[in-house]
Amino acid sequence: MSREALAVAADLSYEMIRRIETGKSKTRTDTAHRLAAALGVGLTDLFPPSSPAPAEPPSTPAPQESLVAPDTAA
Repeated sequence: MSREALAVAADLSYEMIRRIETGKSKTRTDTAHRLAAALGVGLTDLFPPSSPAPAEPPSTPAPQESLVAPDTAA
């Protein structure tokens, strides 16, 4: 679908479609609903999925060696 056709179907200006696509305008919720309806998709289809959780917890870093010599005068 062209920007022009999307603008007409969503009742938005061509300029608004261009600004949303280029990240120069934040999309309000009602605008996102209108875009989703015009495209025939669900609202969640307009947004990328969140990053999946790591498969395993991050490993604990190995203890650092001390740069100071141990006190041997005990």
